Amino acid sequence: MIFTSAKALQYISIPTYTIFKNLTIILIAYGEVLWFGGTVTGLALLSFGLMVLSSVVSAWADISAALGSYNSAPHEAATELASLNAGYIWMLANCLSSATFVLSMRKRIKLTQFSDFDSMIPLPTSAFLRRRFSLSNPRLIAFGMCFWERADD
Repeated sequence: MIFTSAKALQYISIPTYTIFKNLTIILIAYGEVLWFGGTVTGLALLSFGLMVLSSVVSAWADISAALGSYNSAPHEAATELASLNAGYIWMLANCLSSATFVLSMRKRIKLTQFSDFDSMIPLPTSAFLRRRFSLSNPRLIAFGMCFWERADD
């Protein structure tokens, strides 16, 4: 999640990132409906619709700004569109991985019948485990995907 978030921010703006990150809430809500028997109310559907609409408007603004320079510099516009598309793909990967994490943790907590996950592990141990897992995974992904960039000075 941290790696895909950083890669998405490399290509898209922070406001666009924030708007698209809100779509994760919709994925989690419908995951809970599918796997845990939850319900989605009419007002929740309305708010989800507004969230999707704001994401479409944000993407439309970015894409139209990139296409605005197409007549004067088509190569630069194509490069900017490719960059935006890469950012949207990384953002999709981030939303899917975040929703998968939240839903799998909820499933695991439900299966083990924990009422509060942190109360079952002593505080220093849980803090150590959270730091250990959150720091090692992005390193492994970064090494595995070889996205190290070197600035030529």
